[in-house]
Amino acid sequence: LDDCIKHKPDVAFITNETYKHTPVALKLARNNIHMFIEKPLSDTKKNLKRLSRIAAEK
Repeated sequence: LDDCIKHKPDVAFITNETYKHTPVALKLARNNIHMFIEKPLSDTKKNLKRLSRIAAEK
């Protein structure tokens, strides 16, 4: 993921295991990279709230 971020992509597609969606999405959001996340967005409500909060700040 870090190697990908170094190339400053316009968008990233998150299609890995559901439990990995939130950590990957948070890292991408912190680096101002737009993303598409496959359903479900997160594995827990707690992680979904974290992701929503970060996205709202952007």
